[in-house]
Amino acid sequence: MLKKKKKPGRKTISRGGLELKRQEIVNAANRLFIERGYEAVSMRKLAQALQVSTMSLYRYFPSKRAILVHIWANIFETVFKSCRQASFGAVGENQKLIAYAVEFVQYWQKHPEHYQMIYGQIDKPNAEERFFIDEDVVLREVSFVEELLLRAGVSTARVKLSGQQFLCIIHGVSHSLVTIPELHWLPPQQLITGLINGLIQQQKE
Repeated sequence: MLKKKKKPGRKTISRGGLELKRQEIVNAANRLFIERGYEAVSMRKLAQALQVSTMSLYRYFPSKRAILVHIWANIFETVFKSCRQASFGAVGENQKLIAYAVEFVQYWQKHPEHYQMIYGQIDKPNAEERFFIDEDVVLREVSFVEELLLRAGVSTARVKLSGQQFLCIIHGVSHSLVTIPELHWLPPQQLITGLINGLIQQQKE
């Protein structure tokens, strides 16, 4: 009696192969999101650009938003690492905050396409997902900034408020310099220093 041949199953992907393919997808998505806009790019269009089937993409990412979140996380990990290094090299607690803030602003000036990728989209998680703001990469950095503020003399009772004010400062300056470059802004160091020193002084009073 002849044995039935087994149907070939889905090929197992090695861990290294999985990461390489995920990165290939991320790179292609990043390019298309910048060129066409996030909303205009579907999983089908992304698959066409990669010359693979749409279903094969779902082996690596459950949704288009999952790819976007992966891109966001990669960008912010780079930004936060650079900002921390800048703060570590500064002398004085206020100066550490200023150095962090200046590095944050300058990153977006150097990479306006990343700024558009991050801030040009409204986060729309489904019921099973959480907002990107609640991801570990963001929460860790909020804690780091709050620690800098505490060391600069902000009280524990005021650190949440001053932390949010700090975010408003660095995002506001970043937005202005990136979206209105024709205004010929003064260097970020000058714009940031007074705002941060004023914030710290206000919270100490």
